[in-house]
Amino acid sequence: MLNTGITNWKENTIDECFEEWKENTIAEHIEEWKKEILEEIIPIWKKNFQKNYISKIIKNLIAMGINEENIAYAVNLSLNEVRLLMH
Repeated sequence: MLNTGITNWKENTIDECFEEWKENTIAEHIEEWKKEILEEIIPIWKKNFQKNYISKIIKNLIAMGINEENIAYAVNLSLNEVRLLMH
């Protein structure tokens, strides 16, 4: 039989077994998931956040009538990067 680590599986309902399995799984993997979030997910989120934030700034500067070259200089990006973020 599959060893699930669940005690009294014959006496518990399916929902009770699932809840116990879920708690055990979370307890076993929480540190691994925290590490993954810190090492992989947060850097991706930061990059996307920064890209969206800079894109909004660029759009505001365009609306203010500032030319693309000055915007590129101000946000420390190439002219091509500024043009990509404008859309």
